[in-house]
Amino acid sequence: MKHFNKYIMAMLVLAMFIFAGCTGGTPSAPDVTEPFIGGNGGLSLSFQLGQPPPEIFDNKQYPFTLGVQVENLGEADVGYLPAGDTKNSFVLMRVVGINPAQFIVAPEGWTVDNLERSMYYWFGRYDIAGLNPELNVALRGAKKNFDGTVIAGDTNTVIFPDVTGYTDLDLAYNYIPDIRGNDNIVMRAEACYDYSTLSTTKVCIKDQVLTNIQDDTICQLVGPKEPKNSGAPVHVSSLTQTPIGQGRIQAHFVIEHVGNGNLFRRAENQLKAGEEADQCYDTLNEAWNPHDCVPAKWPCDASSANPSRDVVHVRTYMMLPDNTGSMLPSDDPFFNDVRPIKCSNFQGQSQGEIKLYQGSPTPVTCTIYTANLGGSGTYTDTFYVELEYTYGDYIETPILIKDVSTNEYSG
Repeated sequence: MKHFNKYIMAMLVLAMFIFAGCTGGTPSAPDVTEPFIGGNGGLSLSFQLGQPPPEIFDNKQYPFTLGVQVENLGEADVGYLPAGDTKNSFVLMRVVGINPAQFIVAPEGWTVDNLERSMYYWFGRYDIAGLNPELNVALRGAKKNFDGTVIAGDTNTVIFPDVTGYTDLDLAYNYIPDIRGNDNIVMRAEACYDYSTLSTTKVCIKDQVLTNIQDDTICQLVGPKEPKNSGAPVHVSSLTQTPIGQGRIQAHFVIEHVGNGNLFRRAENQLKAGEEADQCYDTLNEAWNPHDCVPAKWPCDASSANPSRDVVHVRTYMMLPDNTGSMLPSDDPFFNDVRPIKCSNFQGQSQGEIKLYQGSPTPVTCTIYTANLGGSGTYTDTFYVELEYTYGDYIETPILIKDVSTNEYSG
């Protein structure tokens, strides 16, 4: 019996070592060959604890603020950087679900316009002249180091009502009406912001397309490839290449909305042109100048009647050497006479807008003219796709307004 117990104990110890080896050990090293961190996020929104509170009182008896933490989960920089604008300078937030005239005791001299302005917050160019650089705010995206480690994207906290630009002004929400019976409301914080995706795909290039079509010793000329995408809510989800004639390769790729928010045409293309021209856009400096400004149109209107919904700007290019030995995108003016990419979706140009009808994945077809790439023989090269768009998202929370008389509250 003793020998049996020793046998059982030995087996248990062996099992523990095996289990530890399976569950523990050294974590796998990051993959340094992957060009991006990846993911389907852009800006993430969350309420600060207690901002707003779940319950408030009526009759100006419970001042409170609304705090939203904004984190850049993707890999695109947004807002305004000290060195200049990012590619995504439009970043606007607002509070909806309440009437500011019922929730804000207006400071002396304030009008209805001032109250409405306090419901908006701009990341970006508050101060084009540079007199108050502290008002210029950016949220840098996550970054991948050369060794595969990751630097998280920036986080910032936005407080409503917004009093940016007003010195020594302490402002809070405070429900003004004296109600009879409790009431429920929903406060929503919305974000509307520019974002962008960079996608790269290794494609197979052969100068003698038709004669070498079956030769796959270096790379495969026909078939699906594997697009890589930066962290963002819109991706190139697939790409297939096919030779279609001597010196011509077709790249057929699909653009897909993979995020949880809503997708729109770039805000500046909605607000700065024609009848939609808006005072918030400085056409002279081609930049947003939003201090004390509320846009006449919310660019992230999710209604099905909005013609700018689900519209993405697509740019395709490959890298080519110029006459100095530097590498430039193939759509650079230097290469006007030898543009190697033409897309049927964009009337033979290498870039343009597409609409994802009802948000569905949408194909784009381009032709690569291999003779204009400057190489010879068989090799792999990188096909770049940049996607630019404006993105909308929101969070919301219920609030109970309690009917509390002044005598009961004051005790």
